[in-house]
Amino acid sequence: MSNLVNFLHRGCAVIGGIALSLMLLVAVLDIVLRMFGSPLPGSFEVIGWLAAVAIGSALGYTQAYKGHVTIRLLIDHFPLKLRLLTETAMWLLSMLVVATISYNLFVYATDMYQYGSTSETLRAPVYPWVYALACSMSVFTIVLLRDFICSLAALVNGGVCFATSGGRLS
Repeated sequence: MSNLVNFLHRGCAVIGGIALSLMLLVAVLDIVLRMFGSPLPGSFEVIGWLAAVAIGSALGYTQAYKGHVTIRLLIDHFPLKLRLLTETAMWLLSMLVVATISYNLFVYATDMYQYGSTSETLRAPVYPWVYALACSMSVFTIVLLRDFICSLAALVNGGVCFATSGGRLS
């Protein structure tokens, strides 16, 4: 399972990197074309869509390497069992919130598809971008699920979990 999760979040990171590169390309192209009096139509929309994909795609990867900001002033002073119990509850709640967001993004994208929603400037369909964000959030959910299972295993095994790169959760 861990290899599949790693493949998914690394794949999302690559997609996010490509989206970030395309954002740069569109922005530079727009700037150059503006110098000649002909800005790139819809560049603001395209950059916004690519930004959503870039940010959403980075979430699972960042979670896998514990790169999100955490404030652990109080939790670090807990005994090991209480710390692991708190972390297990935190991963469970985080996973449920992100899963709910992911589900609602899929519902929203489906609604946009069914109603034929398009962007204002380019009149391009928006739903593919929302589906891409929903998929990224699903990968984030899967990474959080792995962290929850690992934390639960560490709670049972006395602080050891081999599913993450760090190994020890204590």
